[in-house]
Amino acid sequence: MRRWRLLWLAAAGEERRFRVSLWEISPADRFPGIVVAGQTESIKLDEGMTVKERYVEEGQQVNPGDVLFIYDTEAAQLTLEQTRLEIQSMKNSIDDANAQIKDLTAQRAAAPESEKLSYTLEIQTLETNIRETEYNINLKQTELTRQEAAVEQSEVKSTIQGIVSDISESGTDSSGNPLPYMTITETGSMRVKGTLNEMNRNLLYEGVPVTIRSRIDDSYWTGTLSSINWDGGDLGTNSNG
Repeated sequence: MRRWRLLWLAAAGEERRFRVSLWEISPADRFPGIVVAGQTESIKLDEGMTVKERYVEEGQQVNPGDVLFIYDTEAAQLTLEQTRLEIQSMKNSIDDANAQIKDLTAQRAAAPESEKLSYTLEIQTLETNIRETEYNINLKQTELTRQEAAVEQSEVKSTIQGIVSDISESGTDSSGNPLPYMTITETGSMRVKGTLNEMNRNLLYEGVPVTIRSRIDDSYWTGTLSSINWDGGDLGTNSNG
């Protein structure tokens, strides 16, 4: 829904009231920014996977489609087979439980009235176990799908043209925080990255035209706002950002 605000304008000795859309940026609305690389691709290793061979080094130029590294699928294949065995074992346990339910149901029909309740409780316990096992099978199936994709797609390729700016063999920084295995910084294009606050966030939207002005002279360029990170991104230590 478009929001409007009412403003008063005094001109030629009279007051005129008009409305201005909050989605329009006025020349007075300015936002600080810095020039950064156009795009950064951060590549994390798939869970449980290890690198068999890496084909690039830090500082190397890569193009879209270039193979960066391949996974060691031998260990992944063993994990895949183990997951399949676990799923089959759970399916077998469901078959056994259904067979028990069938026997208990027949026994309950022939049992005296005073013993029927115990049969019913035992049947209900088995039915609960079956539902729980079915839920666990669904979880394992999702895990199996991921593992199959990892085995089939052992090659990891670059999606952008750029420079391999960082490779973290350990996967963590000096403080033990997780890091991407590889980072690629796009070359050939630049962007201006800026920040906004709660007071002016409604002034901006993706695709709005903007003017970029130099801080050292009168140079300026025109462009459009390509993306907004509403999660905040890297705002440093400013908790009011």
